[in-house]
Amino acid sequence: MRPVDLPIGAICYRAIDLERHPEGAIAVPSIEIDESGLTKGQRRKLNALRKSIGEEIAERAFFEWLSSQPAAANAAPDENATLIVDTLWPLVQQGTLAIPRGGYLIRRGRGRIIVEPAKR
Repeated sequence: MRPVDLPIGAICYRAIDLERHPEGAIAVPSIEIDESGLTKGQRRKLNALRKSIGEEIAERAFFEWLSSQPAAANAAPDENATLIVDTLWPLVQQGTLAIPRGGYLIRRGRGRIIVEPAKR
């Protein structure tokens, strides 16, 4: 069955399945949340809501909250990190530069750049 938009009050829920009432007259939206696509913080919020206010109400509240959150915009890459990668990558490919596991810490000094192994 295709997802259908059902108006409930002023809010539209996206219904995955329609459950029929025993009389067959009322359709209740069943909100299905794909937890694998949520971040760790979002899963924690959903589980906390489920424990505090119950499964069905929690999923509706979480769905409303998630819908009100701004879409995660693709963060612009750090220009300095991009410049470092573009500069060092050809050396890595040539085999003249080897970066060990754990990497290096790069920081600015007085008129110089300090590169030291990252402490574990």
